[in-house]
Amino acid sequence: MLKYIMPSIKHRGVSGNNDIRVKMARKQLDEFEVQKAHNQNKNKKEVIELVNTFLNQIGIGIDPNFNNEINVKSGKYVYRGRISYFNIKQQSGILCKEDIVWIKLNTSGCISVVGVGCDIYFTEKTKTTTSSGRINTYLEQEWDEEIVLVFPLIGIEQTSFNRSDIESGVGNYLIANGIPILDYYSHNY
Repeated sequence: MLKYIMPSIKHRGVSGNNDIRVKMARKQLDEFEVQKAHNQNKNKKEVIELVNTFLNQIGIGIDPNFNNEINVKSGKYVYRGRISYFNIKQQSGILCKEDIVWIKLNTSGCISVVGVGCDIYFTEKTKTTTSSGRINTYLEQEWDEEIVLVFPLIGIEQTSFNRSDIESGVGNYLIANGIPILDYYSHNY
């Protein structure tokens, strides 16, 4: 029944192991493990296809040459050890470097969180202060700090949507397609 509850402002934070968001994350992790045991997990490629299908259906352009699987440690989208949002902007043709949806995965392969903007970090501060970082701590999960899935929102300025609208749509679309997301509510705030 937790999937029908949208935590109120009072319960949006992650304050303890019994928090509603941690309880939902535990259910999502259990679902992920059940799918894994039955070989029913969606791999990164299938997740990318689902997200691109969603974006295409709402009028966001898809660049078939853009590699949505970004290696955080090296490659053309990394500059001085950090993700180069400018390079993503230049390659994809988005107007604003913040116009991206991103997905962090855990080392288990489960999606940790769906986010938006140019704030993909794996710092100790991020692990202890963000909802997804705290949820990972309570569930003894760790981010995969090598790969992030990135989706430039090409042509967003020509739609009636903003980044937050699309972030919530992507997260909810993945959930509706049976993809567990540990930080189940984050994309809706």
